[in-house]
Amino acid sequence: MKLIPLYSLLTIAFFASCQHPEPAQPPEPEPEEVSLITWDTCSQNIGDHVCDFTLVNQFDEDFTLYDHVEKIIVLDFTAAWCGPCQRAAAEVQETQDKYESDGLLYLTVLIENLDREPPTQEDVEDWADYFGIVTAPVLGGSRDMLGLPDEGWPLTGWPTFYFVDDKMVLQDSQRGWSSELLDNLIRDHLGLKDE
Repeated sequence: MKLIPLYSLLTIAFFASCQHPEPAQPPEPEPEEVSLITWDTCSQNIGDHVCDFTLVNQFDEDFTLYDHVEKIIVLDFTAAWCGPCQRAAAEVQETQDKYESDGLLYLTVLIENLDREPPTQEDVEDWADYFGIVTAPVLGGSRDMLGLPDEGWPLTGWPTFYFVDDKMVLQDSQRGWSSELLDNLIRDHLGLKDE
């Protein structure tokens, strides 16, 4: 009987235990995020795509309008010194809560503080705190946002509400505040039937 040298046994054992692993599969590529924003022009004219903006909210975070495509948006342009604006603000959180599950985003843009100046971050936070606005964004704006429809939001009174559909098309506007009228307009734009 022929003996196999020890080093040969070790070599055989070494190669016998080596297995060729399956070739590594490349990781699946992450799906590319497809932007829903496809238009080339914008304006604040009824029937047009509204122009994007980024403002800071009551939590000191950037808020970009176009990030909320697929929502029905109520844009409430308001001034802190305006009595009807204050009455509207008292119902913002209730309105957001009532229609949030239907796809509504109630967005307040504070254009002026009590001194008729552009609001500071503290003004925005105070407005949200005073009126108990927690889940509806309150943003600090300025009169620089206002103007002709091709250049800004055409306000002729306080507050003014704009209704933007889920494709960022401006559908309607309402100057002045009436709780019942605003609620009816929101229901219309959400496609909700009368109760």
